[in-house]
Amino acid sequence: MASLLDASTFLDPTDAVDFIANVLEASTEYSIIGKDLDGRILLWNEGARRIYGYEAAEVVGKLNSDVLHDPADVDAGPTGKAPSPAGAGTAACSPPGSCSPRVATARASQ
Repeated sequence: MASLLDASTFLDPTDAVDFIANVLEASTEYSIIGKDLDGRILLWNEGARRIYGYEAAEVVGKLNSDVLHDPADVDAGPTGKAPSPAGAGTAACSPPGSCSPRVATARASQ
């Protein structure tokens, strides 16, 4: 398995964690969301806040990732393709128009 980080650069593990946290927070145009096997949100970056409208304190450890997806997609279950993100606009979708245009309603409908 390829390493995602040159660990020899960091003598103290805390420095590595701080570095990764800074990268996640600097990624403001993309949502980076970490969750456990039950779907509980464990990690929420600035990009996720901008796209979905929730502050990290509102979702980390408190909400299930199902709230981020169209309920019809969740009810349909796995389809072999990514579900339509509830907060995604069409600009990030490939092909264009393939994502659910719910940017304005993602948080309001919760």
